[in-house]
Amino acid sequence: MDGGLRLPVLPQTLDNMINLLAQVVLAANCATCTPLPVVFEDVTPNEVTAAALAIFNPDVKYVPDYQGIDYPMGDIDPLQGVCTDVVIRTFRGVGVDLQQEVAYLRRTTGRTVDTNIDHRRVPNIGDYLASSTEWVQIMNDSPLPGDIIWWKLGGYTDHIGVVVNNNRVMHNIGRGQVNDVNTWTYPVHKLYRLRSSIID
Repeated sequence: MDGGLRLPVLPQTLDNMINLLAQVVLAANCATCTPLPVVFEDVTPNEVTAAALAIFNPDVKYVPDYQGIDYPMGDIDPLQGVCTDVVIRTFRGVGVDLQQEVAYLRRTTGRTVDTNIDHRRVPNIGDYLASSTEWVQIMNDSPLPGDIIWWKLGGYTDHIGVVVNNNRVMHNIGRGQVNDVNTWTYPVHKLYRLRSSIID
């Protein structure tokens, strides 16, 4: 496959439409909500990519267990993790604590908060990126380094990673914290990009 392969686009489904409608309703009801803090203002896609590559470690074991962790800046054993921990650790590498950011979003929108696990769930990371003014969901473009890619495995299982160089993705699906797959390896559900990197 050549590097010019276009992003596979999943057909619009009822689930997609329901999620989109829910976001519209949430936005309408939150006209006076406190906006999310600006935390990626000086972060570039190159820095996100470098932070993802810096956590490469094939010895990280896939451990999906619920674990109590510190707050803020809490983490499980660095030799354990799941796919979401790749994003969490990448963001920590650029100075952003996703644990705090997700907790803030859920708290200010009237949802329950569990700082041990909320930020370690793919839909909650997607919700945060969709709610942030600093990230944009990309609909009709190929993935670029620094993007956050959300896949659906088998049509329903969530998986997430960080796009790095040469269409590779840093992720963890049970073979360590590695960049051993391409952006098109699994069906793409959603793709997010730093707004500051988009040129109109």
